[in-house]
Amino acid sequence: MQVHNLLSGAPTNTTGPFLPVDERRMRFGNIPIQVFGTYIGTPSFDGAGLNDMNAGGVYTGPSAKTYRVQIDGTGAVDTFKFSPDGGTTWAEAEIEITGEAQSLAAEGLTVTFAAVTGHTIGNYWDIVCGTDFAGTVYLEGTIAMPQEVRDGTARWTTIESFTAAKCDMVEAAYPFIRGRSASVTKGAVFLKAFM
Repeated sequence: MQVHNLLSGAPTNTTGPFLPVDERRMRFGNIPIQVFGTYIGTPSFDGAGLNDMNAGGVYTGPSAKTYRVQIDGTGAVDTFKFSPDGGTTWAEAEIEITGEAQSLAAEGLTVTFAAVTGHTIGNYWDIVCGTDFAGTVYLEGTIAMPQEVRDGTARWTTIESFTAAKCDMVEAAYPFIRGRSASVTKGAVFLKAFM
């Protein structure tokens, strides 16, 4: 069984690649699919000093959590520490600020400071990361000829729509399927088919 990405981190109004469905599966079987999302919230600042940190990346953690990034040293280059549980425990400390995107742990979250100096010890940012999305993901199918699919003139029919994460079996009655996202207002969305 192979995993096929029909949407991969897609923002709103994105159409993913098409996937040919083998004839045997079209007649006799269903296709397992998985829809899920991920988001990184806007950092919430607590302190009286320089507020210049942004968050980015694509969150890959298994569940929602709040990261805390806290200034823990100042000098020629300021430093920070981070916590994956809102400040209860600290994963790493005295990380030098580079002014570039810096990864936190192995869950896809990055932080970028605009300045490498001028921060205040103890100031912190909380970043809420989650595993859902807001919007709609469509699984679509077409009975068009392969050339129409390749040149973009095929007419696609909605097989199923999703507004929340889900694992499901869908009937594979079309020779080609694809994913499409619409009205996504939070997070990145993913649609995978397993064949």
